[in-house]
Amino acid sequence: MSGSPDVTDVMNLEDYPSDDGKKVWLSEQEVEQLLDALDDTVQEVAVKLGVRCGLRTHEIVQVTPEDVADTDAGTMLRVWKSAKTDHYRETPVPPAFANTIRTIDGVRDEPADAPLVDVSKRTLRRWMEGATDQL
Repeated sequence: MSGSPDVTDVMNLEDYPSDDGKKVWLSEQEVEQLLDALDDTVQEVAVKLGVRCGLRTHEIVQVTPEDVADTDAGTMLRVWKSAKTDHYRETPVPPAFANTIRTIDGVRDEPADAPLVDVSKRTLRRWMEGATDQL
């Protein structure tokens, strides 16, 4: 028996209430390690849209600066075509990250309705594979 821990001892796992399988998510330390492994700001924004706002790949490549909205419920990110439901939804966005998105919009040469992460889903997945391979 090796001295390394069982993978379930170091992962965040939770059974789905009514389906087979498990929910798996990163710890805050793992998120920071992932962000540190990325090459540039666009990659960092893409990962933060996933880990901080709960977006899926299909949703990440559609987000524009115009999708950040201040509401009575706080700062929200409007997802116009949800990957799961194919309907509009809003998800919380941390205020500091919302400010980052607004700052990026102010310094880039793209219109506010242009995607923040203007790459294909395949490229986005390649970035993630590269970062996880590095880790």
